[in-house]
Amino acid sequence: MSMTFWDYISVVPNFSPNFTIYKMVSESFGEPSTITVSKGDYGRPLLHSADAGEAVVKYTNSVCEDGSGTKFRVVIMPGSFTKFETFSGVVSEALEEYSEKCGGRTPKIVEQETTPEWLRLRCEGSQILKDVGFAPDIRLIESGLRDTCLAAIKDVYKVDVGGE
Repeated sequence: MSMTFWDYISVVPNFSPNFTIYKMVSESFGEPSTITVSKGDYGRPLLHSADAGEAVVKYTNSVCEDGSGTKFRVVIMPGSFTKFETFSGVVSEALEEYSEKCGGRTPKIVEQETTPEWLRLRCEGSQILKDVGFAPDIRLIESGLRDTCLAAIKDVYKVDVGGE
């Protein structure tokens, strides 16, 4: 029997209303228009969905080629640590780009008072994936954050902004 467990970090685009980008867009819609962010070395390890698929394919191919498919393995998906300040930057830039459609809102960035220490953790991923030549694509992650943001703006502000 062969069993492999995958531990996914946060995958983008993420269109869930409880994802940080969606929360930031929702907060920007309020009065006053703000975005609360944990400044400094706080964030999440992210991976674009296309990269997640590539990692699974590379790993699966390597197992089939070397005959090690009969082992029990735990594979931790590597993510690129992305600071929450990057998240707020994506939201601010999109709201500026679509300012006219979003009622001219320019949210004020407000520092969150407390942040759990576990939000400093990084996910380096399994050596297994490094061995098959997989590394996250930061440009894809940034694109996924923007796609997530545009979908949230469309939903929260009820405007057409492209993307998604």
